[in-house]
Amino acid sequence: MVKEKINDIEIIYDEGSNEIEKFKIILKNNYALIKKKIGDIKVISFIKCEDEKVLYLEKLLDYINNIIKEFLENDNIILSFENTSLEEMYINFLTRKLDVKEDKRIININPYISNEFFYQLFYYFIGYHYYKEKNDMNSYLDYVKYHNNFNEVIDWFVNKVRFSTSNILLGELISYFDGTFMDNIDEITNLLNNELTKENINNAITSRKKLEPITRRELDYLFIKFLDYIKAPGSWYKLYNNLKINKNIIYTKTNQDIDKSQCFVDNGVLKILIDSDDSVRGLISLVHEFMHYVSSVDKSTLGNYAILEIPSIFFERLCAAFLVDNGYSKEIINDILKTRKGCNLLLCMKIGGIYNIINKYIKNGPINENDELMSIERRINTLMQDKKTKDAFINMYKKANLTYDAKDIVYRNYDYFIRSITENGTSVVLGYQYIIGYLLTEKLFDNIDDDMIKKMINVTDNLKKMTLQDLEDIFKVKVLNKL
Repeated sequence: MVKEKINDIEIIYDEGSNEIEKFKIILKNNYALIKKKIGDIKVISFIKCEDEKVLYLEKLLDYINNIIKEFLENDNIILSFENTSLEEMYINFLTRKLDVKEDKRIININPYISNEFFYQLFYYFIGYHYYKEKNDMNSYLDYVKYHNNFNEVIDWFVNKVRFSTSNILLGELISYFDGTFMDNIDEITNLLNNELTKENINNAITSRKKLEPITRRELDYLFIKFLDYIKAPGSWYKLYNNLKINKNIIYTKTNQDIDKSQCFVDNGVLKILIDSDDSVRGLISLVHEFMHYVSSVDKSTLGNYAILEIPSIFFERLCAAFLVDNGYSKEIINDILKTRKGCNLLLCMKIGGIYNIINKYIKNGPINENDELMSIERRINTLMQDKKTKDAFINMYKKANLTYDAKDIVYRNYDYFIRSITENGTSVVLGYQYIIGYLLTEKLFDNIDDDMIKKMINVTDNLKKMTLQDLEDIFKVKVLNKL
């Protein structure tokens, strides 16, 4: 006698049974349906048993086959499969799989259907439509029982709904945009695309150079000296001192090229994490995150996202100049610019494709697969004309373990778009404001002076109350033409 568990169900059988392996496969593939049918029973036995808590099956395959056939041939189930769109089912599936919070859901999900049972229905549903389209419903039952051609069915489904689902989500998305966004969508998209330059691609794939080492004590001394350098208000010294006393600055050592420093909330307390390589780079990170802290402390959120990065990027650039003035290598300025451009590239790779899709939809209507493929092929061909750009482009994709075939790129872009919109709702488009904030600080450094530093200190202290329009007025610069 053998006892074996499949999820929460224990099965008991004699060795040598010819049907048991088939039964186990069918049970695994249809577990939610079988579990729903047998209710509270936890044990299925193929050896005669008198225990009321054990389900004894003499003809095990007939029993499980009948459950499946009865369900799939139910008129209400068939009607439901016919009346539910593939796109709606796909968004519902992703909403559950990604565990999307209720306030961000594009569609409502039925709370009375468990995720486990919904996934079972989903695989039945897509198989039903696949075999119906192929006019081969005789093979449908074997697909349900044994998952025959399972991967082929999944690929067919995703390819079939990719662009129709994207168009549905785009229609939902743009209904939330205000006039400022709609008026500037071309310019915003171009700003993102302009960051995907040959220089930035090369920056992103090149490891950072080693900079002068400093101790933790030297870092602390230099930070205070930097506050003196910018004529910071007394409240900033006090905030920094309180951070140290309360041990709310956490230092960790990194061996990677990506700086993971952050200002974050931990159990209601705002803290700073510095991901340091024990060089002057740690001071730059501290300055950057401290500005987030100043603009966020004693407030309910981490600040106005649209302009959140402006003080941090401004003062990290100023800190690089401060270090050079104090005898450190000029390489630190190049490093800051390179790191920032590298971060911009990663961000643009993440959201640039989303903005291109939104812009095309607003200007031209529903997205067409063939048009997208032709557009990407032209762009790849252009990049391949220059050897250095070609090498950087190929290396970038290889480093990310991605293929750069046009169809693969288009499909990845739209699969990412669908997942991003489903998971994040309208908040997925917020990243553009980071680039705009970065470009504003670039403009400021063309004419930096003491008055500008004083104004930026005031902006940092009052960031929560300000908008991008306010900052453009204060510094007399323009980023978006129609803002």
